[in-house]
Amino acid sequence: MNITPAGSRMAWDGGALVVTSETALARVNKPHLSASSAKGFHGCPAKQAASSILPRDFDLFGAAERGSAGHLVLEMLYQLDPQERTRDKATEIMVSLARGDKQPGEEDYQARIGGDQAVEARWFTEVSKLVDGLFVLEEPAIIEVFATEKKLDGITVGRDVPFKGFIDRTDYGPNGLTVGDYKSGRVPNLSFGDDHGDQIRLYKVALETMTDMEVTAGTLLYLDHAESRRVSFAPRDIRRSLDDFSDAWDIMQSSVREARFETKPSVLCSWCPLVNACPSAPAVKAGPSAERALTSRAGQRSAVDLGIPVLREQDRQTVLDMAQKVIAPKPVEPVTAAHMTVTGETAPQLSKENVVTVTVRGAREEGKPWESTVNGALQYNSYASQATLGIATFAAKCLKANGMPVSPDTIRQLSGVIARTVLSVQVTVTNGSRDWGEGANSRIRAAVYSYITEVGAVPPFGQSPEHWSAWQSRVANYTLAVLRTSEEIFNGTIDAGIGALTSVPLERVA
Repeated sequence: MNITPAGSRMAWDGGALVVTSETALARVNKPHLSASSAKGFHGCPAKQAASSILPRDFDLFGAAERGSAGHLVLEMLYQLDPQERTRDKATEIMVSLARGDKQPGEEDYQARIGGDQAVEARWFTEVSKLVDGLFVLEEPAIIEVFATEKKLDGITVGRDVPFKGFIDRTDYGPNGLTVGDYKSGRVPNLSFGDDHGDQIRLYKVALETMTDMEVTAGTLLYLDHAESRRVSFAPRDIRRSLDDFSDAWDIMQSSVREARFETKPSVLCSWCPLVNACPSAPAVKAGPSAERALTSRAGQRSAVDLGIPVLREQDRQTVLDMAQKVIAPKPVEPVTAAHMTVTGETAPQLSKENVVTVTVRGAREEGKPWESTVNGALQYNSYASQATLGIATFAAKCLKANGMPVSPDTIRQLSGVIARTVLSVQVTVTNGSRDWGEGANSRIRAAVYSYITEVGAVPPFGQSPEHWSAWQSRVANYTLAVLRTSEEIFNGTIDAGIGALTSVPLERVA
């Protein structure tokens, strides 16, 4: 790891990070704000500042580096003519990146791999997972691309905040443009906020400002899990995203003026580059994520390596309360430099007020039916679990009923199609909700199941992606028609006439 002491540029003052170098402060004081930086300032200003100041070590298999590689492959793929956008062509692009000469502005993957066949094979495998996820979600050959890596700059959004960003891909849609963003890693739980949705909504506003073209849809493509999500463009959601973005700009500006960045401890502290020196970082407590959190902390720079002096102490104590035995490194003795104290490191250190406690037991925990998750995992006693398990079970029955092989892969793929259909209808009728535990989700699923099994909308097994897309639209439109009819019945506005029925050849109906 490339160690660069930060003591001459930063210091701890109680629970805040003070930037003591004008040069370092200039790296934080950007003339614009991106969606990701806004998320950072809302999450923890101290972490965001440190991320801008500290040099980042390149890890070929790190989450960010792996995601960047996948993004680059797909960017190059979608710059080709539609008929060339095949899975084999994507492999050719990966090979050219790993073995060819570095292109301007790109990472030198050939140098990073260093001719090591084992490293190259692992890199191909990791990046291929992202590419494979894309081909499950869509057929690249039929996408009409407006732009890849569209640069957004020189504009303001919200309360006149200078905005900068790059849209992974912008497509032509039936009624306007569609902005899309590739994501690697986990699909986030929207109960904790919608940073990804905010990003897409900011792209919509910024692109419309730049081009005078209407953006009518936004999509998030979670490649690792082959899941996609349509983002709500409801006016209230756009207003909230713009307000949050403007608030983040205000936080950045005030923090820079004072050269002081407050800490905001959370369960994400273990993934911060300052965690082993931060006076506010909470201890790792027992729970499903404890091992990952401790592993991440162990990979971050130590307090001594960081060398950030303490101007004023915050009340601290070492707490490590694990249900299972964890061996922690021995404490490092405090050292003195330039009349400032570098606090000795134990693993981990925290303030008494910020202990995050998670209860763990041997078996998977259960909660109330309306609690979708417990400790970040699906809670099997929940309404949400009934919904998702019901879809998977229905998919298996549907496969068997149609003489198709019933395997983990076929169950997962058909479940994904049905789930996306259900959520697309739910988002439409609830103005953006994707909560599996809602009553609306239950009614929508019932209508979808009925259409497939009773009305006879047999899934187009063995046919092209276009057939599957058309089938999914047909099921969604039927379900919406049923829901709207039910509302008309309730409201007493349904047409009592029978004109449409008199033209139906009833003798044809079995």
